[in-house]
Amino acid sequence: MLMTNSAAMIVDATPKKSLGLALGINQIALRFGMMGGLTLSGIILAFLDWRALFYVNLPIGIFGTLWAQRRLKEIARTEKEAPMDWVGFLCFTTAIVSLLLALTFDAYEMSDKNLVYGLLAMTAIGLLAFVVQERRHDHPLLDLKILGIREFSGGVTAQFLNAIAWGAVSLLLSLYFQLVLKMSPFDAGIRIIPIDVAFLLVGPLSGRLSDKFGHMPFTTTGLALSRPPSTSSRPPTRPHPTR
Repeated sequence: MLMTNSAAMIVDATPKKSLGLALGINQIALRFGMMGGLTLSGIILAFLDWRALFYVNLPIGIFGTLWAQRRLKEIARTEKEAPMDWVGFLCFTTAIVSLLLALTFDAYEMSDKNLVYGLLAMTAIGLLAFVVQERRHDHPLLDLKILGIREFSGGVTAQFLNAIAWGAVSLLLSLYFQLVLKMSPFDAGIRIIPIDVAFLLVGPLSGRLSDKFGHMPFTTTGLALSRPPSTSSRPPTRPHPTR
């Protein structure tokens, strides 16, 4: 939600001719934060408990909230006296919480399968109720009509799949470095930084080029290159020794 809102504010406040560059600069801030997080988290884990990682959000969140309250100004025309869709909010929250609990309980074997199946059923019911509520409400929490826009639906789907792919890469690399290669959390974080450095170098450049030539060639090419290696590039498996 933070990433989506930041991009929406940039689109709302930036001239169209320099929008790509502004989004590229926003990406730099995101990647700098990720690089700092990888390094800082390794230092924290080297000296403190892993739960201390969550306290990093407190000073950053407080500073961001106070700075935004002081510096950001609303320039959009907001709808006056629009009622909050509390029923839709409750349905969506119930569905998301149920899904996360089901995944957590099943992954860590914290409960029996009947509870997991019950939570998954509650997830489906919550999502169905959310869709029905949003179609009937005059001021929906999520206007489902925008899903009928082909560019919007296609972009959301592509971003969703891309986020899953890159998230899996970061997670698996971290686990591989620490569990297989026996690296410390700090060393693992340092070795993931080059991925973010590549984004730092390419983000503003691609943004400026997209302002000049359009975004389609760069988004399509970037997504096409973000694919797993072919089976021919994988190292051959070592045969089992015979007795």
